Amino acid sequence: MAVQTFATGAAPVLEVTTEGDLFISGWEQAEVLVDGGAETAAIRRMGDDFQIRLMGDCLLKVPLDARLTVTHATGDVNVRRLKGALVVKEVSGDVLGQELAEVSAEQIGGDCDLATVEGEVTIRSLGGDFLGFGLQGRALLDGVGGDCDVLLAAELVVNAGGDVDARWSELPAGQIVIKAGGDVEARLTANPDVSMTLVSGSEDIEVEIGDFEDELDQAQYMRTFGSGATHLVIEAGGDVSVSDRSVETERWWRVFERAERRWDEVERRMAERLRKVDERAERAAQRAEEISRRVEERMRAAMERTDRRRRSSAWGVGPVPPVPPVPPVAPVSPVPPTGRTGRVSEEERSLILQMLQDKQISAEEAERLLEALEGLQ
Repeated sequence: MAVQTFATGAAPVLEVTTEGDLFISGWEQAEVLVDGGAETAAIRRMGDDFQIRLMGDCLLKVPLDARLTVTHATGDVNVRRLKGALVVKEVSGDVLGQELAEVSAEQIGGDCDLATVEGEVTIRSLGGDFLGFGLQGRALLDGVGGDCDVLLAAELVVNAGGDVDARWSELPAGQIVIKAGGDVEARLTANPDVSMTLVSGSEDIEVEIGDFEDELDQAQYMRTFGSGATHLVIEAGGDVSVSDRSVETERWWRVFERAERRWDEVERRMAERLRKVDERAERAAQRAEEISRRVEERMRAAMERTDRRRRSSAWGVGPVPPVPPVPPVAPVSPVPPTGRTGRVSEEERSLILQMLQDKQISAEEAERLLEALEGLQ
C-alpha cells in the first residue's frame, strides 16, 4: 500500500483496527496520513467519523484533537501527542502512550507504559506491568496482572497482582486505595496531612513521616499525621512501606527514552518511503508528459494526412495521358511490415483511456483519436 492521506476536520473521531503493530502520532494538519508499507488499508467515512481497517503494521498521523479508539490490535500500540481522548478496546500486545490528554483501556494483553497524561487514566484489565510517569489526573487501575510503578499528582485506586511502587509529586485530598499481591511502597510528599490504614500479609510495616520512624512486626497499623486530609488505605500480600523521603525516578524515564528512539526509526523509514513515492510520481509524470507529446505529434501528423486526402478528393485529379501497356511482372512475396508505423502503442492507448476515464475527452473523441493515430480516418 502506498502512503496515502485524506482530509478530515480538526477533531475527527477515528476507529482503528489492525492485525499488526500500530504507531499513531498527532500532528497539526487537518488530515490523516496512513503508511502501511506493503499492507492494505480500508477507510470508511461517516460524516466526521472514520473507520480504518489495517492488515499489518502501520503508522498513522492524525490531527492533534482527534478522538481515537483502537478497537482491536494483535500487536503493540504506540500513541503520542494527542489532545483528544484515547480509548483502547482490545490489544494483544503492549500499549505505550506519551503526551496524551486522557486514556481509557478495557483489555491489554501485555504491559502498559504511559508518560505525561493530563487527564484521567482508567485501566480495566492489564495482563502485564503498568508504568505511569507524570500522570496529572486520577488513576483507576482496576486489574493489573503484574507490578505497578506510578508517579502522579492525583488520586490513585489500584489492584495489582504483583508489587506496587507509588509516588506523588502532589498529594491529593481524598482517598488513595492500594491493593497488591506483593509488596507496597508509597512515597508521599514532605510532611503530608495523611491518615493511613495499613495491612501487611507478611506482618512487616515501615513508616517514615517527618521525624517519625517506626518498624512494626504486625499485620495492621493505623495512624494520622497533620489534618489527615488524604486517606491512605494499603492492603498488601507482602511488606508495606510508607515514607515522605524523596527518591529518584530516572530509571522509569529510560523506558520512554527507548520509545523515543524507536519512534525516530519508524518516522525515518516513513520519510524514506515518502521520498521514494515522490520519486516514482515524478518519473510517472515525466513519462506521461513524453507520451502526451508523442500522441500529440502523431495526432497532428495523422490529421494533416487526413486533411490532404480530403482536399485531393474534393478537387479531383486532372486528365492523365494514355500509358502503353506494361508487360506482366512475376508476383513477389509480400514483405512483412517493419517498425510500428500506423499502430498505437500500449502507452498511448493507456493514456487515451485514462483521459477518457478522467472525462477529459468523450468516447467519440477517444475513438477518433485512436483512428487518427492508426491512420484509418
